[in-house]
Amino acid sequence: MASVPNARLFAEGGVSGFVGGAVATVVWLGAESAGVSTLVDVPALGPTALQWTNFVTVGVLTGLGAALVALLADGRRNARRLFTTIALVMLVLSMAPLVVQPDTVALSTRIVLALTQVVLYLTVVPRLADRLRAR
Repeated sequence: MASVPNARLFAEGGVSGFVGGAVATVVWLGAESAGVSTLVDVPALGPTALQWTNFVTVGVLTGLGAALVALLADGRRNARRLFTTIALVMLVLSMAPLVVQPDTVALSTRIVLALTQVVLYLTVVPRLADRLRAR
């Protein structure tokens, strides 16, 4: 019986991640149409132009990863607080690549990428946190 709620939690994470990725894509496309550069430095590839599919894919994977963390926190004392804290730490850590980008990557690009990550966090984390049960 426990697998059904687990499957629902993963489905919720995947759908929330997809929605967050779609919203992040809209933010990115809006910024791109306003003239923000799409080039970022990828260590293994060098300068790479981001595509809308990157945001949707990252969104779904983020949602599924967050669902896994939520599953581990579910049923623990202060489950929502624990999950939200871990997710916030992960958000801060996900900003690290933006800080170490070379000077060739525009500041406006970094700001928009940070905004897309915050949008994804705000789309996924509260939704999953509401599904958690505390002890």
